[in-house]
Amino acid sequence: MRALPLALTLSLATLPLTGCGGDDATTPPPGAAPPAAFDPAPRFPVGHASFSIDDAARGRTLTVHAYYPAAPSAKPQADAGVAPADLQPPGALHDLLVAKWPAADARCVRARAAVAEGAPLAQGGAYPVVAFSHCTGCFATSSSALLEALAARGFVVVAPDHQGNTLVEAEAKTNAPIDEAFLKLRAGDIEKALDVALGGPGIPGVAPASLDAARVGILGHSYGALTTGLVAFEDPRVKAALALAAPMELIGPAKVDQLKVPTGFLVAREDHSINEFGNQQMRDQAARAPIPSWLGEVADAGHWSFSDVPGLVPAFAPGCGSAKRQVSPFAPFDYLPADAGRSEGARWVVAFFEAFLRDDAAAREALAASGPLTTVTLRGE
Repeated sequence: MRALPLALTLSLATLPLTGCGGDDATTPPPGAAPPAAFDPAPRFPVGHASFSIDDAARGRTLTVHAYYPAAPSAKPQADAGVAPADLQPPGALHDLLVAKWPAADARCVRARAAVAEGAPLAQGGAYPVVAFSHCTGCFATSSSALLEALAARGFVVVAPDHQGNTLVEAEAKTNAPIDEAFLKLRAGDIEKALDVALGGPGIPGVAPASLDAARVGILGHSYGALTTGLVAFEDPRVKAALALAAPMELIGPAKVDQLKVPTGFLVAREDHSINEFGNQQMRDQAARAPIPSWLGEVADAGHWSFSDVPGLVPAFAPGCGSAKRQVSPFAPFDYLPADAGRSEGARWVVAFFEAFLRDDAAAREALAASGPLTTVTLRGE
């Protein structure tokens, strides 16, 4: 999400700024064997495919990206990687990324995506599914590193480019607004992508029978976090929801205290896009959400630190280079190195969905433990 419009910034400023309270992380009962240490290492090479959905009923045509666990034969190709622009099919967005990527700071943007295009699916489904919603003026593959990390653990990810709300429109200054009407369109994009993946005709090369429709999660960055909240509020298929760098509840009908699924919030502590008001809302919502809920806060992270694109365009600067801290005394600092930000984001995204879609005790234990970069609160059942 780029710097919030004035009306939205003011609405954040007038909301209560409460910290995260509630129960501390749960511990095993006396005598119980502790879970094995959680290891987030990849288990599969990653396949990638993009396909189009003609959603005539809503007057929308969607490009959808799928990331999935690939067969071992895909590994050499995955190791070589794919240029970020080439994750997009031919068209305006592909051409724009071809033009923008070489000019961006190479210390900040990600050089290659570790995927194998069109690789065969690994045998051994059914795989849990995670839907992803991107930030305003972004694109689905702008967070490819996180989506690859999920696929490498055996999740299938579906991620639409939200028509009218991508970098193409942002550069043309025709970007869709951050309002309830467009939020509902974005939620519909996610729900349509899930319909196709789970019910047919399916992702190319990934039949619906290979997916576990009972284990569906949703992940969103920035405006995608608001989309995550709405889809989790309305779609009973969703069993876990994680918001990155923005609250789930702000506009639209979603109410976090009425959600019926585990929720998570990953805060970029130096987020100069949603600012400290937005971060406080994430803390407040984590405290109000029904348990289990999880809150992580990453030091020195900016709004795009978990993505592949910090600094790709001026609007994505928070997360690349230097800035001043958000709170007094507003001292200068350097953002977390870009690779470290992506790695930290991927670690928590994988642990969250392993814990709440696969009921992995070791992942749950990992979610309760703060790390060198991240402080966490897990409110258990």
